[in-house]
Amino acid sequence: MNARHLREAPRPVAERPFESKPTKRLNANLPLETHAEIEQLAHQHNWTLTDLIRLALHLLKVGYDAAREGNRLAVVNKRGRVIKEVLLPN
Repeated sequence: MNARHLREAPRPVAERPFESKPTKRLNANLPLETHAEIEQLAHQHNWTLTDLIRLALHLLKVGYDAAREGNRLAVVNKRGRVIKEVLLPN
């Protein structure tokens, strides 16, 4: 996986081609506040909840893969300075 994939957000629902991959339903119990935040974020970007969860899981995997390789996950400003490090639980 390269950095280009990390910059690409899920395409809006109307632009996604038909996906024929097998799927499995996921049920999760979330606090109402968390669910509202997820719905708001998905709505702001014209994503489905499924798209948002897939992206979140992908980013989590990227972070854990980086940590396993001895790297850090960080937010970097335009000048390349780390302004926030993302710490993941073990």
